[in-house]
Amino acid sequence: MTTAGRTASLASAHTIRGAAAEILGTEAIAIRELVDRLTRRGLALGADPNARADRVVRALDGNGAFSELVGERWISVPALLDGTSWSTTVPSELAAIDCLPGDPDLELLTWWALDHPLGFVGRPGATVECIELDDGTDGLQGPVGWLERCAGGPARVDVVGTALAVEPLDQVLAPTAAQTAVTRASFERIADHDLLGEPFGTREPVELVTAAVSDLLEEALVADRAAFTRDPIPPVDDLLRAAGLARVDHMALPADADPQQLRRWQRRRRLATLHHLDDEDLDAVEILLAMSYRWIADATGQPEEMPEEMPDERPAEKEPPDAEPPDESDTAVAQLVAMCLTDPVVARVFVGEHAERGTEPAALAGFARRLLDSVPDGDVGEVGPRWLLARALDHLGDPEGAQAQLELAVESGFEHPLALQGLAAFVADRGDAPAALALLERAAALDDEPDLDEDEDATNENRDQLLDEVAPFARHRPAPAAGRNDPCPCGSGRKYKACHIGRERHALVDRAPWLYAKARRYLRDNRHRMLSAEIAATIHEFAGRDTGFLLDLLDSELVADLALCEGGVFEDFVAERDAILPDDEALLAAGWALTARSLFEVEWARGDELALGDLRTGDHIVVTNTHASDATRPGMLMLGRPLPVDDTWRAYSGFIHLPDSLRSAALDALDAQDPFEVATLIGRASAPPQMANTSGEPLVFHELTYRVPDPTAVAPALTTAGLDDHENGEFVLIRDTSGQAATLIMRMQLTDDVLEVNVNSDRRLDEAVALLAVHLPDAVLEAADERELDEVLADLPDAAPDDRGVRPADDDPELDDLLDEVVREREARWIDEPVPALGGRTPRDAVTDPIGRDEVERLLRSFDDMPRSRHSFDPDRLRLLLGLP
Repeated sequence: MTTAGRTASLASAHTIRGAAAEILGTEAIAIRELVDRLTRRGLALGADPNARADRVVRALDGNGAFSELVGERWISVPALLDGTSWSTTVPSELAAIDCLPGDPDLELLTWWALDHPLGFVGRPGATVECIELDDGTDGLQGPVGWLERCAGGPARVDVVGTALAVEPLDQVLAPTAAQTAVTRASFERIADHDLLGEPFGTREPVELVTAAVSDLLEEALVADRAAFTRDPIPPVDDLLRAAGLARVDHMALPADADPQQLRRWQRRRRLATLHHLDDEDLDAVEILLAMSYRWIADATGQPEEMPEEMPDERPAEKEPPDAEPPDESDTAVAQLVAMCLTDPVVARVFVGEHAERGTEPAALAGFARRLLDSVPDGDVGEVGPRWLLARALDHLGDPEGAQAQLELAVESGFEHPLALQGLAAFVADRGDAPAALALLERAAALDDEPDLDEDEDATNENRDQLLDEVAPFARHRPAPAAGRNDPCPCGSGRKYKACHIGRERHALVDRAPWLYAKARRYLRDNRHRMLSAEIAATIHEFAGRDTGFLLDLLDSELVADLALCEGGVFEDFVAERDAILPDDEALLAAGWALTARSLFEVEWARGDELALGDLRTGDHIVVTNTHASDATRPGMLMLGRPLPVDDTWRAYSGFIHLPDSLRSAALDALDAQDPFEVATLIGRASAPPQMANTSGEPLVFHELTYRVPDPTAVAPALTTAGLDDHENGEFVLIRDTSGQAATLIMRMQLTDDVLEVNVNSDRRLDEAVALLAVHLPDAVLEAADERELDEVLADLPDAAPDDRGVRPADDDPELDDLLDEVVREREARWIDEPVPALGGRTPRDAVTDPIGRDEVERLLRSFDDMPRSRHSFDPDRLRLLLGLP
C-alpha cells in the first residue's frame, strides 16, 4: 500500500499516554470523557467510537503510570501521588539490602515503580525500582545506603515529583479525622457485596463486603486529596482500623467480618472460574477437601492442615437441604464423602487441589482406604474411592496394585468415567489397543458422546488424547503371522489358532511412536505437570513471545521431551512400567532412557531423510520419517533427541534450529543436562527477530528529562565527557561501533534549564545516566519515557508531498533501485573493512586461511538467521564477493 491516499497516522500509545497524563492531572475521568478530550486535542484515534475507547484503554492499561478505578474512570498515578507522604516500618534485614517493603503501606508506589523507576531526592542518577522479595511480595530497591537512618524503625516516604525522599520518624503516625472519614466513605461507595452460602444450603448465606486495598486508597486520594497531602498518611492497617475496617492480604473488609469467610469465598470463586463448577459441585469439593485434610491429619498425627478457608461445619446430606448434619463418628459421613467422588468433575478437581498442595500419595491412599472401610461392599460409593486409591498407588510406584483397584471398580457394575479411563490407560500400556478402545467407548457413553472421532464433541481432553493414541492400532490390526492350523511362530509348539491368533502385534518399528505417546501420557499425569509447566515458562520467558506461544508450549512434544529426558521422568516411566509394557517395548524404552539430546549439523536432506553430524560425539546418523523445511540447508545447526528404532533413527520430539552464535552456549547447556538450562537456550533461539542498533543492541528508545540548576555549566561538562557541542543547545556523542563508523550514540538537547537525553538502547541508557551522574551530578531526573520501535514509527509524520501534491510511494521502483545500489556498494566496502567478530580482520583477509574461512562462514550463517528486507545485506551476494560456495 502506498502512502498516497492513506489517512492520518493513528496516535501511538506513547502519544496517548502523554496527552492523557496532562488531561487527567489529579482528577479521575471516565474513559468516554477522556476519549473526547483527547480527540478535541487533535489526537487521531480512529473513526469508530468504540475502537477509540479500546485504543486508549490499551495504551493506559498495564502501564504503572495509570490506574483504572470503579466506573471505568482513569487516574494519572504520578500526579495523584505527587506531594503525598507515606508511613511505614523498615525491617533491619531489608534495610541491609537497601530495600523497603511494599506491602501493605507502599503498595501504590510499588505498582508505579514497576514500569517507571523513580528517582531519589538528593542523589542524582539514583533510581528506586520495584523488585520481588523472597516471600513473593513487592519491595522498593533503592541506592546503596539510602535506608541507613531508618533501619529497624518507622519512616516517612515522601513523593516529590517522580522521586522519593526517606526520613526516619520518632513514632508511628496516627490517622487524622479527615483521612479516616474519607477512607470509610470511599469503602462504602466502591465495596463489592457478595453472598457466601454454606455447604448444601445448611445455613443462611453470609454477606461479604470487600474492596481491594489499592482501589480504596486511590479512591480516597481522588475524593479528598488534600486530606492525604496536608498530613502524612499513616500505616495502611492503622488507617483501615480507624475507619472500622480490617485487611486480609490485599482486601479490605469491615472489622467485624470473619476473615475465614473471605478466604472461603475467594477459594470458591477460584475453583468455579477454573473448573466451571456450579454451587452443588463447589459444595461437594469443599466437603471432600475439608474431610480429607482433617482425616489425613488424624492418621499422620500431625497438626491439622485444613486451610482456614475450609468450612468448619460438619457436612450434611445433599437431600433434603435442611437436614441435620450427621455426627463425624457415624459412617454416614464417610459414605457421603465417598459419594462426592462419584462425580468425575468433583473427583478431578479434588485430586488437582491435592496435587497443587503437594499432598503425599500415601496420605491420599490412606484417605481412600478409610472411605472404603466405611462403604458397604457392592455399594455405588466404593467406585470413587477405588479410583482415588488406584491413582495414589500408581503415584507410589505400584502400577499392578493400581490396576487391580481399577478392575474392581469397573467390575462393580457402576460405571465411573475416570475408573474406565484409568483402566484403559493400563490396558493400553500392555499393548491391548482393542480392549482399551472398548473401555474408552464405555466412558464416552456416560457423557452422551456418540461420535468419538469428532473433536468438537469431546469434553475430556485426557480421554481424547488416549483415544488418539490407541485408535489407529485398535482399528487397523496386523495381518496374521501364520495359517490358522500352522505352528505358532512364537515357538510354543501349539497351533496358531490356539495360541496367538487375534493377539498379533504390529511391528516394533510401527509401535515405537505409540511407546513414545505412552511416555508422554505418563508425563501428563498431575505428578509431573508442574515440571512441564516450569520448563514451558522458562522457554517463554527467554523467548519474549506472547501468551499464545506459552499455551502452545505447554502440550508440545518439545517441552515433553525436555521433562522426559533432562527432567528424568523417562527413567521413572521405564522403572514403573517395565512389568506392564510388552517385552520388546520395555527393552526399547530402556535404550531410549540412555539416549541424550545433542547438537547436530545438517549434512544433507532429501525426501523424508535428514543426515546429521553429532557435534558432541562425532557420530553420523540419518533420521527417517521426517521432512525438512524449505529453509533447511547443509551446515545448519539443529538441537534435538533422535531415538533409535531397530536400525533407523526417529525424531518424535522434532528439532530446533539454532543460530550459529549459540553453538558454544548449546554445547555447555547440553553438558549440564539440566532441563532449565536447555529451556533457556531454546527460548533464546525462539525469540522473534529484533531490530538492533549498529552495536547489535535491541532497539528501545529512551527519552530522559533532567532539570539542571546551572545551565551555563552544561556545555563545559558535556564537552569534557566527550560530547560534541553543536552550539545550539545540542550535544552529541559520536563513536565507531561494530556495525558502523561514526555512529550517533546519544543526543542531548538543552532548552533553558531542561536537558533532554535521547538514546536507542538499554545499554546506551545506562551509559548516559552514568555519564550525567559524574559530569552533571546536580541534574535532577524529572521524567523517563521508553518506547518500542513501532510506537516511534507511529509518531513519525507521513512523508511530505512533492510540488504536485503526490507523496512518494513505499514501493517506488526508482527509489527501490537507488537503495539497492547503495546496499550493494556498502557490501563491496564491507568485505575490506575490519570486522570485530573476525578479531579485527577483514572478511577478504580472513577467508585466506582455514580457521578464518570457518569464522567467515559462521558469520554469514548468522546473517542468514537474521530477518531480511529488500535493502539489507544479502549473505549470498557476500559469498560471491568472497569466492565462497
